[in-house]
This record gives sequence, structure tokens and C-alpha cells, in this order.
Amino acid sequence: MNLNWTGEEYEMLLASPREHHLVRDAIVEAVYVVGELPDVDCVARLGRTKTEVYDFLENWGEFLGSRNLSVPDLELIRSCFAETLDFFSDTEYQMRTGWTKEESSTVFAGLLADRKRITIERQWGEVVPCP
Repeated sequence: MNLNWTGEEYEMLLASPREHHLVRDAIVEAVYVVGELPDVDCVARLGRTKTEVYDFLENWGEFLGSRNLSVPDLELIRSCFAETLDFFSDTEYQMRTGWTKEESSTVFAGLLADRKRITIERQWGEVVPCP
């Protein structure tokens, strides 16, 4: 799973249906975590109301190898990953997603690294690493 910048939005490339389900499960489980809290808490933690998260989730139904995401869409996914990785125990997380926290954290860290690279490139142009 990685990110590219199209000039207006992110393009998320998913290598497999398993990665697709990881993102979907992160969203589903984040909604579970905040499900009984008032919408104001959901907005504070995920950046959207529960209805808005459900609407986003509905569009995440089928596997597509590439998805275009607005900046707020990517931030929702980032927030959902962070919420679920923090909330559930290792055993619960694996039971709910089929991924270990370590595997999921590696994917999540890769997305954050891509987001950081894209942010730097958008602000300052391509940065050449020092030897």
C-alpha cells in the first residue's frame, strides 16, 4: 500500500484485497470504538460525524487497486488506524482485523512516510537526500 499525489488529491495504491480489508476494518472498528459516544466526540477523534464515516465506508465496499482520496479522506483513514491500534489489545486487534498490530503498524507507518514525502515535495519541491 502506498500513496502518490495527483496534483489535487492522493492516490492510494492497494496491492491486494487484504490491504483493502485492512483499511475497511480500521474504519469499521474505529466506528465501533466511538459508536456510543456523542457525535462531537466522533468529530474530535475521527474528523467526521458518524453518518459521514458510514457514508465514506459505504464507498469502500469493493476492492479497487487504486483509489483517489481527498486530504480529509486520508486523514479519516489515518485517524481510524491510530484509534484502533491504540484502543484494542494485540489479541483483540488480530481477531477483529486478521492482522497483527505489528503488521498493521508497518503498513500504517508506510502511509505516514508517503504522506510526509508528499508534503515535503508539495511545499519545497523534490528534496534530494544528503549522501
